[in-house]
Amino acid sequence: MRGLIMESKTSEKGEAKLLDSATVNIYTSDRKYLVSFNSTKKGKCEFRLPLNSKFIIEVTRTGMVTKYLEVNTTVPKEKRAAFIFPFTIDIFADIKGLDVSILKKPIAKVNYSYTNDHFNYDYTYTDRINNDLKKMYKDFYFMQTIDAENADSLKPKQPNHPPQNKKNR
Repeated sequence: MRGLIMESKTSEKGEAKLLDSATVNIYTSDRKYLVSFNSTKKGKCEFRLPLNSKFIIEVTRTGMVTKYLEVNTTVPKEKRAAFIFPFTIDIFADIKGLDVSILKKPIAKVNYSYTNDHFNYDYTYTDRINNDLKKMYKDFYFMQTIDAENADSLKPKQPNHPPQNKKNR
């Protein structure tokens, strides 16, 4: 698996911000811990999963929400090979009061597609969860705007002095 971990909030230039040092934890489907590692400075991670098992991939970082990806590596016996599956996960700052309970479920499920002869997203599941995620993201961006406005209102204001003319100096 080849992953790219990004921050949902874009930079001032409008570019996605890659997240270094995001933690990637891999668990079995029954939540037994297997391994943990960090993304690179460019937000990349790469790892191998054995075939014919189910895994939960957890992506997290201090001060940010945690997201999960479920991967089922079961393939037909005649298709045993090395597969590469690229994925991108974006995480965002944990905002007090934001309901992120939907993120306790995997944001996507990946499994072998017999039709396409490679791994792919379970689009039925993804469509269903995306409807719930849209509401959460709408709330996130709204709360982020409120936080930014509150931060601006707390900044000390510069006093307004009328321009002095040279005679008053």
